[in-house]
Amino acid sequence: MLIYLFSVVPDQCCAARPHDLADHFSCADVAPVDLVGTAFGLFNPVTGVALLIASSQAGVLWQAFGSTATFAAGAVLAAVAAVVLTAAGKLRTGADS
Repeated sequence: MLIYLFSVVPDQCCAARPHDLADHFSCADVAPVDLVGTAFGLFNPVTGVALLIASSQAGVLWQAFGSTATFAAGAVLAAVAAVVLTAAGKLRTGADS
């Protein structure tokens, strides 16, 4: 029965989308206990709008410059995000190295 559930409804199952599970755990950890529902209510539409904007920009890049430019832009943005998040983590914890 469990295998049937995973194969028929993959979008509704957390095990099929582990990144969604991590996002939900981090959202629940940050929100105050009495506002967890409100936090999820804001998190999901904001995430949806961000994904719509990102997908639209990727589509424009793909149409104008091709797939190579789209994936190169994604790689550059991922590298920038990694550097920024690493620096922010070091600032937050006060680590020098």
